[in-house]
Amino acid sequence: MKKHILLLLGILFLILQACTTDEEITIKSNDDSEITTTIKTYPGTIDRPAIKSRNKVVVRYKPHLTGSQRYLIRNQNHVKKHKTCSCGDGDLELWIIDNAMISVEEVVENLETDADVEGDYQLYFSIDNQQIAFEDPTPNNLIAPPGNRSTVNIAIIDTGIDYASFSKPFLYSNPRNQNCPGEVSGYNFVNKSPNVQDDAGHGTLVTKLITSKLDKEHIDYRVLPVKAFDENGRGSYWNIICAMNYVIHKQPVIDIVNMSFGWYIAPEEIPESNQEILKMMIDSKMRTTLFTASAGNVPSNEQPHDVDTGGNLHFPSGYDSANLLTVAGYNPSSTIYIDPKTHTIKNVKLADRSNYGTISIDMVAPFSGYFPISEEFGEPVGTSFSCAYTTARVADFFTIGSTPSNVKNELWDSAYTSTDMQTVTKEGKVIVHNREN
Repeated sequence: MKKHILLLLGILFLILQACTTDEEITIKSNDDSEITTTIKTYPGTIDRPAIKSRNKVVVRYKPHLTGSQRYLIRNQNHVKKHKTCSCGDGDLELWIIDNAMISVEEVVENLETDADVEGDYQLYFSIDNQQIAFEDPTPNNLIAPPGNRSTVNIAIIDTGIDYASFSKPFLYSNPRNQNCPGEVSGYNFVNKSPNVQDDAGHGTLVTKLITSKLDKEHIDYRVLPVKAFDENGRGSYWNIICAMNYVIHKQPVIDIVNMSFGWYIAPEEIPESNQEILKMMIDSKMRTTLFTASAGNVPSNEQPHDVDTGGNLHFPSGYDSANLLTVAGYNPSSTIYIDPKTHTIKNVKLADRSNYGTISIDMVAPFSGYFPISEEFGEPVGTSFSCAYTTARVADFFTIGSTPSNVKNELWDSAYTSTDMQTVTKEGKVIVHNREN
C-alpha cells in the first residue's frame, strides 16, 4: 500500500511541475479513505497550491449549540459522516458531505451566513522533509517537572521529535492537565496516539535548533511536541486545527507556538477569507501566546515568491494577527557589515529560496550555515529553521508578566535594520546569529 501511495504522490508532483491547468488525481488521506481532487494552476502564480478536498469541510461550532442543533445543521448541509479531533474540543468537526447533493463550495458558502458555525475547506499540503530514520524509544526519561512562573513553555507543531536525540529532561507535562488518552507529553494527530516519535526528521531538527540555543543561553524552558505531519511530511488543515486546539487549551499556558510549516492558496480556488478557523484560534490567545511562522521556501529552480501577491498567498504566515511573528531567511555572509552605533546592517541578501513580502513578513533570520550538527542530520536549510531560530531568540524576552505584544516589540528593538531587507519585509528587521543590539 505504501508503494502505491508514493507512486500516486510522485504522479501528483509531476502534474504540478508540468503546470497543467486542470487535472484530476486521487491520493490517500490521513483522515480516512481516498481524496479525489482537481489540481488547478494559474499563469504567473505558484504551481503547488494546497490541495482542496472535494468532499470534506472543517467546521467549528459555537459552544452553546446543543447536539440536536448540530444535527440539524449537518442535515441541512448533507453531511454523510462527521469526525471530531482524536482528543480535545468537541466543537470541532470534519464533515464528509454527499457530493451527489451538494459541493464543498456550497457548504462553505452556506456556513458563511450561519452565525453559529464556521466552515473552512479541508486542505492537504507538505513540508520539506529530511527523511531520517529514528528508533522508537519511550520519552519517560525526558519528562521535566513542571516549571515555575519564569519557565518558557514552547509548543512545536511539526513531525514530532526523536526521543533518542535528546538527553536531558525538557518535555512539557502536567499530570493534572492531560486531556488526551495515554498522554505523556504532546500528542500525535496523524496516528491518533500519544506517541509523538518523529518518523520524518523535520520536527527533530527544528526542536534541536531551538533547545540548543536555549541551553546555551541558560533559559529555563519546556517543550510540548505535537505531531501533525506524517513520515513523508504530509499534513492537512484538519490535523493543524486539532493540533492547535490541543495547544491553546494547555495549562500552564503555552508561551510560544512554533509553526515551521505553511501552505499556499490560489485565490481563484480558495478565497482567503474562507480559511479563518486557525486565525481565530491564534487571535484567541492574543494576551498570552506568541506564534512564530515561516515564510516558506521555493525549489532551487524557481525565483522566491512575493507572498503578498494574489497567486502566492502563504499561510499561516499570511494571517494578520498581532501575536503572530513571521520570518523569512537571509544568507549569512562575510561581507555583512554591522554598525553598532546606528543599529543598522548592510549587505544582507535574501536567501535564494526564501519567500518574502512587505505586508505579511516581519523580519529575516539566518536561512542556513549557523547551526553545526552531525552528519546524521545534515545541515538545516530553509525558513523553517529561520523560524525556529527566531523562536529561540524570542524566548529570551519572556519574563513574568510578559505579553506577546511586549515580547514582539523587544525582539523588534533588538534586531538590526537593513535598507536591503526593507524592500522584502515590513521594516527590514534582521536577526543576526549570536549578536543582539
